[in-house]
Amino acid sequence: MKKKLKKSIVNIFPKKTSNLSYPKINQELDRHFIRGFMDGDGSFYYKRDVLVFSLVGTKSILESIQQILHKELDIVPTKLIKHVTEVYYLRIGHKNTLKLREWIYNNCSIAMERKKNYKDRIK
Repeated sequence: MKKKLKKSIVNIFPKKTSNLSYPKINQELDRHFIRGFMDGDGSFYYKRDVLVFSLVGTKSILESIQQILHKELDIVPTKLIKHVTEVYYLRIGHKNTLKLREWIYNNCSIAMERKKNYKDRIK
C-alpha cells in the first residue's frame, strides 16, 4: 500500500513530522491553511485563566506561520519550544489568541466543529 501511495500521490515521504515546510499557496489561502493545520495539530486551551493557542510542527513550518501572523495580525514571533521528538511547539497568549481566532474562523465554512466551538468559550 505504501508503494502504491508513493507512486500515485505527490509529496508522500517518510518522517514528514521533521521535514514538513509551509506550502507555496496563494496568500488569500493562508488563514484557511493555518485553520486546517490547527485542526490537525493544534489546540485552544486555558492555562491559569488565559486562553492559549498552540501548534505542533516542524521548526520550518511554524516559523513560516509566525511570519504570516506577524504580517497579518501584528503578532510578534515568540521563541519556539523544542520537544525531544524533534517537533516544535508554537504558543500564543490571550490577547493575540483573540485576534488569531477571529482571523482564522471569520466567515469560514469548513472547520473542525469541536475546535471552532471551543474558541467561543471565554472564561
